[in-house]
Amino acid sequence: MTTTEAPRTRPLANVTTSAWWKVAQELVAVAVFLYVYELIRDNIVQSGELAIRHAMWVVDAEKAVGLFQERGMQSVFLHSYGLIHAFNLYYGGTHFIVPAAALIWLGVRHPQHYARARNLLAVTTAVGFTCFWLLPVAPPRLLPKKFGIVDTIHHLGGTRLEANLMDRAGNAYAALPSLHVAWAVWVTIALYPLLRTRTARVIAVVYPILTTIVVVATGNHFIADCVTGAALIFAVAWVLDRLRTRRAATAATAVEPTVDLTS
Repeated sequence: MTTTEAPRTRPLANVTTSAWWKVAQELVAVAVFLYVYELIRDNIVQSGELAIRHAMWVVDAEKAVGLFQERGMQSVFLHSYGLIHAFNLYYGGTHFIVPAAALIWLGVRHPQHYARARNLLAVTTAVGFTCFWLLPVAPPRLLPKKFGIVDTIHHLGGTRLEANLMDRAGNAYAALPSLHVAWAVWVTIALYPLLRTRTARVIAVVYPILTTIVVVATGNHFIADCVTGAALIFAVAWVLDRLRTRRAATAATAVEPTVDLTS
């Protein structure tokens, strides 16, 4: 009678230590990004005049191609204070919570996809931070009054919660590109292939569309900001895929067996 030996497993202590070490690494990365973000906020807060000047460049560019429709889009929703308050909460409340929830879900349910999604989010955010540092751009709500774009927090009686959320989720002079839109598109890219139900997939597709409507309706982003935010995430995804493909091809070439023709 033969007996089969049970497969060896790693000690629970080692698995737990490894898992906690990975969690610690991720938390450090998040802390670094938050620190850099706050550093940028503190350093460009004095760039108001420059940011307004850059915003006027955006206005001129949008007018040249017929995209300067922010006032018209906002006017569709301004008649409903309840909807605008909901938009304010959405703008401030979903920006960090939804991507964080998506990362946690990927890490727990689909760890094999986590690193790729995290890297895409991290590189996109780093590029966005660089843009904010080099080219601060004011949002439409800070344009001169002649443009007629309303600051939905300060001129429509926003609550303190709305003001606090919008302050933490946005940078007054970091409109271009829109990381709200970039991160929302990232959520769709990261989650859509893994979702099983039609309802979940519809929500994943609608999320960046709704985010785009909200950020424009609240006066926090130009349409051009949204376009560049979406373009940024797709461009970074393309570059990372190319690098990954090239790295895989290089690794495959390195392990190819060699044939000795002299024997």
